[in-house]
Amino acid sequence: NGMKDSKRKAIRFDFPRSFDLAEINHVEPPNDETRSMLELIERLYLNNRSLVTDGYDDALDHLYSLADFDVLKFPTGYEAFTWTVPEKWVVREASITKDGETICDFADHPLYLMSYSEPFTGRVSLDELKMHLHTNPDRPEAIPYAYSYYNRDWGMTLPYNRYQGLTEGDYEVHIDTSFEPGELKIGELVLPGESDKSIIVSAHLDHPGQIADGLGGVAAGL
Repeated sequence: NGMKDSKRKAIRFDFPRSFDLAEINHVEPPNDETRSMLELIERLYLNNRSLVTDGYDDALDHLYSLADFDVLKFPTGYEAFTWTVPEKWVVREASITKDGETICDFADHPLYLMSYSEPFTGRVSLDELKMHLHTNPDRPEAIPYAYSYYNRDWGMTLPYNRYQGLTEGDYEVHIDTSFEPGELKIGELVLPGESDKSIIVSAHLDHPGQIADGLGGVAAGL
């Protein structure tokens, strides 16, 4: 693989921990093409499609069943321009409860867990919990998308309206995750033409629980 044999040194930056936001909207498809796109999105958007995960691989496998493309694989540690392919992130379960009441649960929506959160199980105070919660007052109903690929920490998210409603007391946090070597996989479909020029249609498959950021482009591309 020519890319793997490249001696080019990657440019490195220290990206701050960041987040985007996601909200669910429903529209009536105006035609069959749009209906097919929405069916694909509905099938995949709640997969845990973080960079190197079983959910991402499942989504790529589903796309492969629809289009016969090549799958390029880049192992953990491979340097690609400004970043490095991370380890595979395995998520079994993650939740926050208080007095038997569930505050948030990864099983309900993948965005409740910070992408690449490390494992943690314990009882914490409200102040300590807030140090690991991600929220955004500008979109009070939205579940934030938080991620920390390289700075190991545990974290979960809440819509700001629910964050404001948290009361004093102890909270039970259970995050069962682990890390292992893996491969970042990219689907590539080449349609030969008569011109010597190329048109590249690019869309990313990661960002779980979201549509406009990535998955919508994948559906449109197919």
